[in-house]
Amino acid sequence: MQKAVENLVKELNQETMSRSGKEKDKKIARIEAGLARARSLIKDAINKSRDSPPLTEDLDYVPQGEIYRNAYVFQRRGSPLFHYGPSKDIYSTEGIFLGLIESSTHFRTYDPDEAHLYFLPFSVVMILQNLFDPVIRDKAVLERSVVQDYVRIVSTKYSYWNRSLGADHFMLSCHDWGPRATWYVHHLYFTSMRVLCNANTSEYFNPRKDVSFPEINLRIGDISGLTTSGSSNRTILAFFAGRLHGRIRPLLFQHWKDKDDDVKVFDKMPERSSLSYKEMMERASNLVCARVRGGES
Repeated sequence: MQKAVENLVKELNQETMSRSGKEKDKKIARIEAGLARARSLIKDAINKSRDSPPLTEDLDYVPQGEIYRNAYVFQRRGSPLFHYGPSKDIYSTEGIFLGLIESSTHFRTYDPDEAHLYFLPFSVVMILQNLFDPVIRDKAVLERSVVQDYVRIVSTKYSYWNRSLGADHFMLSCHDWGPRATWYVHHLYFTSMRVLCNANTSEYFNPRKDVSFPEINLRIGDISGLTTSGSSNRTILAFFAGRLHGRIRPLLFQHWKDKDDDVKVFDKMPERSSLSYKEMMERASNLVCARVRGGES
């Protein structure tokens, strides 16, 4: 009996070592693949730098130090991931908000001891446009590689995050993956304020602390003249125009399309309509945001 137990223990130890070795090999293979990709990108950058213009003098973009044989190879390319956002597409309110924060002195202060709130200016749109590989489709680049590191740096370098565990900090995103960007940072997800255009409770939007933000497909990068003054011209109770997708919109069309003069619901704007899409928005007291995918809205 004792011999059988000893043999069993020996077999279990061998199996454990075998599994441990395979896991170690897989981990090393992943590291090697990452290094190979880095070497390939560096080589590609070197080839491109031969025909590139001289280095810019902007120290925010140029790496410093004797470690670099060719600093241009490691110069940051593309749009910044922080303090920057789009202002001429469906995610335009990200860039508009950032621009207003930078240009307005009424609500902004550079003295952190005077501030009531602290803004975390990372752009989910810019992260995805610059770092997300459409082939590999590794979503971890959004959560763990960027946002988690950003919050770690902020909490390590400054005391303001730690004194409230991020409760007086907020982020803003109009991208569908805005909520996802906070998943891997516990206090950012559960404690901080998240200003989101994707404000769906089915994706864990918390109305007790999170804030819903309007999403506008702004094509000109300017919000002046977008709204009317007063409510006297708002003769339409509610307005919606959008293609038939998901579970919510068919129900909206079934109950309201062509059935009420006060509630204007279209799958597309009528060609002979006396009012344009923009004019319909200006005349409506309520704008319906019917999400594409199933779930709560």
